[in-house]
This record gives sequence, structure tokens and C-alpha cells, in this order.
Amino acid sequence: MSNSFENYIDCCHKLIGSKKSFVAISIVDVKGSSPGNLGAKIIASKNGIEFGSIGGGKLEAFALNEAKNIILNKRDATNLKNINLQKDIGMNCGGEVTLVFEPYLLSKEWKIVLFGAGHVSQALSRVLLKLNCALTIFDSRPEWLDKLPNDTKLTKICRADMSCEILNIDPASFICLMTMGSQTDLPILNEALKKDFPFIGMIGSTVKRKSIEQELVKLGHSNDNCNKFICPIGEQFGSNDPEEVSLSIAAQLLKLR
Repeated sequence: MSNSFENYIDCCHKLIGSKKSFVAISIVDVKGSSPGNLGAKIIASKNGIEFGSIGGGKLEAFALNEAKNIILNKRDATNLKNINLQKDIGMNCGGEVTLVFEPYLLSKEWKIVLFGAGHVSQALSRVLLKLNCALTIFDSRPEWLDKLPNDTKLTKICRADMSCEILNIDPASFICLMTMGSQTDLPILNEALKKDFPFIGMIGSTVKRKSIEQELVKLGHSNDNCNKFICPIGEQFGSNDPEEVSLSIAAQLLKLR
């Protein structure tokens, strides 16, 4: 493998690692004169060229503009463009070039936040970390946070007052409440319902839900606002075993995503 191809692969890995969408562009056919050779490649992000050259000038400008449109409009299909260099982009060359555009588009990161690092959270975290998501887990007990797996996709945060953290959470996050009980779930839920999260779920029973709803009304929440959270959390299958509960929650999160 040539150094040039190694650098091409390294560039792809670097962009993927930095969660940056890009388009790989190659010259796959040439007829007549062309500023770039057959097989020439570039890697383009919305910020410009990240690697290589297909000859510069108007041909490269055309390719970069097309790549930017692909990224911004999330067109993820590989496609071919046949370009008459004189007629289509105003070059003096009388040749034709065919470019292949291969997009690598990263979807928006799925953020999931768990409040509580107890038995269900321990099991659920291990399921979720197998998915393409960014997971954050809060708890006031460092010893429980220490039991969680070490993973680059997982952020562990120890806080005595977890409800204060709601202000700092991305509003696109899925929120799951599974702390030590109603007394610790309620302050977090009270703050979470003031924002427009796409999903708020709380572990517990229908009896717990009714009790929590009564407390929320006392705190000034409307009946409509009280309907914005799910409790009991999870799809209706399995037993109360933490492993099975975690699977039912993961299934619900995927279904509602």
C-alpha cells in the first residue's frame, strides 16, 4: 500500500473519530484533456478539502460545492457526475471527467441521560453502550458509579443534587429516572418537565405514578404537563429482573427514537 493511500485512510479515520461528515471524491473516467489524473482523490468536508487533489481550479471547486450540498442536504447515496469541462464548468480543457461521490454522513448523536446508577442502570448501561449513542449517568453515590463500565461513550458524574444538572443537559436528550426512589426522582422530574425533552421516563409502578402526579400538581404543574413523562418506563414484557427490565427500557427508547 502506498503512502498516499495510507494517508487517505488515515484521513478517513481521523474524520470519523472526530464525528465529522465527509465525501470521498475520485476521478473514475477521463476523456481528452483533464487537470486531474484517473484515480485522483480528495476528501471533502463542509469546511473544504481535508485530503488530496483532483487537479485544483474549477473542477475542484465544482466537486467541493457538490460535496457541501451532499453533506448539508444529507444525501447519503453514492453517485456519479459526468462533467464536460468546457460546457459545464467553463474550463478551456476540451475533455470530460467522471467523478464518483461517496458520502460518509454522521447522524446526529443520540444522547441518553440516566439519573441513578443502581441495579437497573448498571444492566441498562451495558445494553445501551452497544448502540450508537452518548450516555451520561448521574448519581450521588460514587461507589455505584465506580461499578459502571469504563467506555468512551459513557460519562459518569457524581452530584449530591442531581436536579440542578437538568439545566446543563442537551434538550434533545432522552431522560431516564431510576434513582433510589420517589424522593430523589421527584426533584429531577420537576425540573425536567420545565424543558421540552423528547423522552422522559421514570422507573416505578402505576401507584408511584399517581403519587408523583399529585406532588407535581402541588408544585404547579398542569395535568397536561404531568402527561409528558412515562411511568412505568419500558415495554410491557419480561419480569422485574434488572436484566429483563433493562431490555424492555432499551426497546422502548429505540422504538420512540
